[in-house]
Amino acid sequence: MKTRINNRIITSLASNTLDDSINVKKLVQRSQGKQKAVKNIQEANEQLLNTVPVAIFIHENGICKYCNLEAIKILEEDNSNVVVGKYLIDYFIPEQKAIAIDRIKKTIEGELFESMTYTFISGKNNFIEVDIKSNPVIYNGKQCVCSVLTSVSAEKKLEKEILRAKIAEETNKKLVEEIIYRQKIQDELSKQTTKYEAIFNNTSHLIWTIDKSLKITSFNQNYKNYVKTVFNHNLEIGQHFDLDFKLESSKLWARKLMPFFNNKEKNKAEFFEVKNTTLDGKVYYIELYLQPIKNINGKVAEISIIAQNTTERRIFEEKAIEQSAKLKAIFESGDQLMWTITKDLKITSFNQNYASAIFDLYGYFPEIGMSIRSDKSLPNHNFWDEKYKLAFEGNKVEFISERQKADGEKVVRQMILYPIKDKNNNTTEVSGIGFNITENKKNEEKLTQSLREKEILLKEVHHRVKNNMQVISSILNIQSSYVKDVYALNLLNECQNRIKSMAFIHESLYQSENFESINFSEYLSSLTKNLVHTYSINSQKIKLILTLDKLILNLDLSIPCGLIINEIISNSLKYAFPNNRDGIIFVTLTAKQKKVIIEVGDNGIGLSKKIDIKNSETLGLQLIETLVDQINGKVKLSRNKGTVFKINFNI
Repeated sequence: MKTRINNRIITSLASNTLDDSINVKKLVQRSQGKQKAVKNIQEANEQLLNTVPVAIFIHENGICKYCNLEAIKILEEDNSNVVVGKYLIDYFIPEQKAIAIDRIKKTIEGELFESMTYTFISGKNNFIEVDIKSNPVIYNGKQCVCSVLTSVSAEKKLEKEILRAKIAEETNKKLVEEIIYRQKIQDELSKQTTKYEAIFNNTSHLIWTIDKSLKITSFNQNYKNYVKTVFNHNLEIGQHFDLDFKLESSKLWARKLMPFFNNKEKNKAEFFEVKNTTLDGKVYYIELYLQPIKNINGKVAEISIIAQNTTERRIFEEKAIEQSAKLKAIFESGDQLMWTITKDLKITSFNQNYASAIFDLYGYFPEIGMSIRSDKSLPNHNFWDEKYKLAFEGNKVEFISERQKADGEKVVRQMILYPIKDKNNNTTEVSGIGFNITENKKNEEKLTQSLREKEILLKEVHHRVKNNMQVISSILNIQSSYVKDVYALNLLNECQNRIKSMAFIHESLYQSENFESINFSEYLSSLTKNLVHTYSINSQKIKLILTLDKLILNLDLSIPCGLIINEIISNSLKYAFPNNRDGIIFVTLTAKQKKVIIEVGDNGIGLSKKIDIKNSETLGLQLIETLVDQINGKVKLSRNKGTVFKINFNI
């Protein structure tokens, strides 16, 4: 902070000096015949300005007319010829150029501004932060602007070093106590030299000490091995540690070490990091702790240095930063909401989509450390508390959230809460991700509505088909009352039964929720019982035995199969039991995987062996053969102890 204040004082002094110089210049110009004096004064002023440790520019409408040596250093240019005559705005980063041009114009008009921090791109393409203070001046008889620059980067570096020094002070507190203790009771500690040497050499750190002449007074084995490996130098006591193996950072070392021996204020321990290159060109980093060792008079006699190689850590940090950047890109990509919270419902991270969603819902943006609860979210607390409770118990939680934005728009999201666990498998946080499925939900509702309408339409179609078949059946029934010929009457009854068998199927489809297939087992049960009732058969005489596996068949298979069974059972009821004989009619339905077997028969007098179902002249048997071919099935007729039709087909 002192450095920053001093810079401001120097900047002010430089500005005042410049103002005084310009005023002198004005007086000289007014005096005729004193051109030489003016020139001498101008040269003197420029020499004075070159000694000022702040950068000074004089420019007209942004074109540099003059700059001092410090200005050239800050811009990292070779000389003033590169800067003078150049448009200074070109050094600003693009996003600050418009602001700088506007301030120059207003400064020329007499408006005064506080200093402002800008970022320059130097001649070596480095980014440099500077504070700029500008005032209007007359230079060479023209209205110009004088800008005074101070580097902010140096101040930040100093602040960082001060912070590290404070950290080092705390870290080395115990080490300082131990060194002081050793100095006070050196005689007693000499008895334990072997013990301390073992500790000194067994640590993983590099340790050495130097005196005021920068000669090495002690070192451990790790440091000796390090010097041999990195610099191919055999380290010995009494060697000048800086000059003997030519460190790249020698200037840094001198700047760090000498103030200790000059009894700088308080002589506190310092911490810093240096970068060097090995003989084979590899870059490495060393982290160092400097601690003064004082004699009995309180003067610094030596400095102890503890170091550790931090190259691997630096590489890890760089990889971690790179990985963090990738994760952030993933975190911010897409349309999903993402956030994490602690057990006390405090937000620990979120992406921009989550922030925008919270703003749309409640009118404010979330912040890290903020509770997800607020007065505006109160109506939803119970709902979300239940979901978060399950997640913190270690469960993955998925659900649908329907909310209404502040503008009244409805938004539907699929939410997933996932537990984040520590190494002990304890849930410490919960991550949330939300996908906007509003459009999908709308499309789903439209599709559901469309399907509902089609289901109603199909249901109505099957209902009408069934009704029409019942009408046809009723017409045939009425017609039967006018027919006196027995043969014709039987034909009408058979047609009526066939129509009823198809009507049963459409009635089953009408009553079910699935309009593509029916429960064929239930259909067979109803069909066979209805046939027995139609032919007015005495159930005491003829027994109907049904053994039916559960089978679901589509419409294309159900109608042919129903007609086949209708024909077979009708024939059994009409011809198998003459003279009111007792008997059994049975239907067996077996369904295994994709294969269906239907056995329909009776224990009656049996079908005549003269009848060939392949070349039959009767309509019923022809119909059975045709319908079996229609379902790509096979039929086998058995005449032993009655008549049995065995039909098998695949579904």
